[in-house]
Amino acid sequence: LSAGTTDQAYLSLRLAMCELICDEQMPMILDDVLCQYDDRRTDEATAFLSEYSADRQTILFTCHNSVCDSAKKNGAVITEL
Repeated sequence: LSAGTTDQAYLSLRLAMCELICDEQMPMILDDVLCQYDDRRTDEATAFLSEYSADRQTILFTCHNSVCDSAKKNGAVITEL
């Protein structure tokens, strides 16, 4: 599998485990989980995370401008540090 496919499976597993383990809506903190994604996967992932964050605060750290651009396009609030 490609690195992007492996990272996509890992992100899916992390999100599923969080849903199973946490009774409360705890914040989700993700650190550069989309760095191996191609443009299409990045757009789909940021769109999903945007919907996901309607029920749970989601914080995504990244140093990649393409991920920020995709997240902005999908309605995320961007804060640069």
